[in-house]
Amino acid sequence: MEYKNIINLTPHTVKVLDTDGNLVEIPPSQLVARCSKNKEVVGQVIFNDRKIDIVKYSYNNIINVPEPQKGTLYLVSAIVKNALPDRADVVAVDRPERGNNREVLFAYGFRVNG
Repeated sequence: MEYKNIINLTPHTVKVLDTDGNLVEIPPSQLVARCSKNKEVVGQVIFNDRKIDIVKYSYNNIINVPEPQKGTLYLVSAIVKNALPDRADVVAVDRPERGNNREVLFAYGFRVNG
């Protein structure tokens, strides 16, 4: 599918490389998508007489993600993207390039579920 619009539902400007290697800046919208992340211990492994938890995460209480609109992508955090596995119109940055202080400088594209 071809998309013509990107709505940035993160709180900051996202910089991403286009297919020609140029940086494109996507400013934040008025909405910030959020969700709750819940951790459940589902087991333990004993290694060298030490117990280590095995956990599973689930996500709920998703807010500020609009309903799908033809031709529109919604740019969200990886956690919100993972919380919406059936939404092909919800993307997160792919392969973020980080600076010395671990801040995201830019990304190489977008990542979708599925």
